[in-house]
Amino acid sequence: MAALCAAFAALAQPLPHLAARAEAAESGLPKSPEEIVVPPFGWQMPQPETLRRVFPKGLVAYVKSDRAAPSVSARIFTGRGFLHDPPDRPGLMELTCASMISGGTSMWSPTHITKQIDLQGMILSAEVHAAYTVLSAEFPPGTARKALYLLAEIVSSPTFDSNAIEAEKARIAFKAGLALGSSPCAAALNLERLAFGLPPVTPGRLTAAMQALDRKEMKECHAQAFGASAIVLSVCGDIEDGAVADIIEYKFDTGGAAVKAPSLDALGSAREHGVHAYRSDDTWAAA
Repeated sequence: MAALCAAFAALAQPLPHLAARAEAAESGLPKSPEEIVVPPFGWQMPQPETLRRVFPKGLVAYVKSDRAAPSVSARIFTGRGFLHDPPDRPGLMELTCASMISGGTSMWSPTHITKQIDLQGMILSAEVHAAYTVLSAEFPPGTARKALYLLAEIVSSPTFDSNAIEAEKARIAFKAGLALGSSPCAAALNLERLAFGLPPVTPGRLTAAMQALDRKEMKECHAQAFGASAIVLSVCGDIEDGAVADIIEYKFDTGGAAVKAPSLDALGSAREHGVHAYRSDDTWAAA
């Protein structure tokens, strides 16, 4: 008799899935998957004109704070690419960008620049396309002001160290030789050059042209391509707009005007922090 009563008591209890539905109904949740309604996707792309700011010397910048971003992204666009190189100077823009990154600045030596790139956790790259060039930098949110100051120093005040130039010449010539050694790559590159009235290039001709380039030509190329009125800067990530505005205005916009620099030297050396620099083609990285 006791067993029969226990059986009836068990049957009187609601089944687990019925209990879950009752609980969902009380909380306002859907009772079944069929009742789930997905709201329409409401995210809107920010209008560029709302982010655009023109600084006193002509620099155009787009600054967007994104608290969810894991890193800060900075891009520098200039409307000069390898098709703007003089016909007898192929590789000028690429060599200028590479030497600008690795050749030191008026404030810091090449070794010091490398150390600071490491310590800021920055990844730098230069992509030279046919009609434009983009310099890209990625760095942690906590170093935004220091990293932007460092980037502005590299872009606005390069000294083009002669040793760095020779190293970049050899690297670019080797890489270009590998690319031009492939018939499809060589055909695509030279077809683009011919379309713009430029003579085709071969590995030998490119190497000879690279060796003929000097610091004066790179400085002239840099002045034309990276002046405040010639570039567009974009910065997006977990940043405070006001915290980076002074760096943008006084370093990027005026091309290196005096401004109190963030304390970059107080961090010690890269080796002391266990940081090592790696280089692959156009990219510097720290690990």
